Amino acid sequence: MTIQVTKAHIARHWLAALAVALCTAPSHAMLVTTPAGADATEGNSSNCIPVTGCVDSDRYQQVYDSSLFTSVSGPQDITELLFRRDLTSPAPFSVDFSNVVISLSTTQASAATLSTNFANNVGADAVDVYSGALTVASASAGGVPAPLDISVVLQQAFTYDPAQGNLLLEWVNLGGESYSGFFADSVFDHNDGTARIIGFAPGSATGLADTSGLVTAFRLGAAEVALPSTLALFGIGVAGMLAGRGRNSAALSQTQ
Repeated sequence: MTIQVTKAHIARHWLAALAVALCTAPSHAMLVTTPAGADATEGNSSNCIPVTGCVDSDRYQQVYDSSLFTSVSGPQDITELLFRRDLTSPAPFSVDFSNVVISLSTTQASAATLSTNFANNVGADAVDVYSGALTVASASAGGVPAPLDISVVLQQAFTYDPAQGNLLLEWVNLGGESYSGFFADSVFDHNDGTARIIGFAPGSATGLADTSGLVTAFRLGAAEVALPSTLALFGIGVAGMLAGRGRNSAALSQTQ
């Protein structure tokens, strides 16, 4: 009887560890394209700032209203930014930047209220999500709209919760590279939920604002919660088995 109880005890430890491991497995990522409807429609404008580098040094901010993220529920980790080639741009293309700093933050500034003062727009939770050399490239050679294949995989994920405010992207070109003739797809509309501010030096305190904005897609996944790793769970299971064995051995010793 004692041996049967011990086996059941071991099985419970294993099942508990397995259940927690399965529950903490990463969720599938989702892609949110902004502004609304842009996933299948070419924008009515084009933009060479900042992703294709027609200004040798610049500071760029673009705000995305939280209303553009209606499909997002709760905090989500942004892990990748995607843009696309404008139909007027040569294809394919590739440009290299030696030093780019990209940051994301949650802001109370909106497309309608974006300040011309850069600092006023930055949220308290600002994170540098990319810093260093960056190659911006599109391999697509056709299609309207072009695929969202201008990818920036973030070095640091940013946790965004639309319920807390709007999303601010800041891109600073510190390297001074300048390219001409390459354009990214953009939308110019007063009611599209996005707007930008442009400064013509990396340290610009103020800039020019308008309602244009790059068509941008964000790859998101559920924000991770700090939980025991699979290895730790395995250890818990093993420890449980050993404890069960110890108690069983003690019980057998007492009955002998």
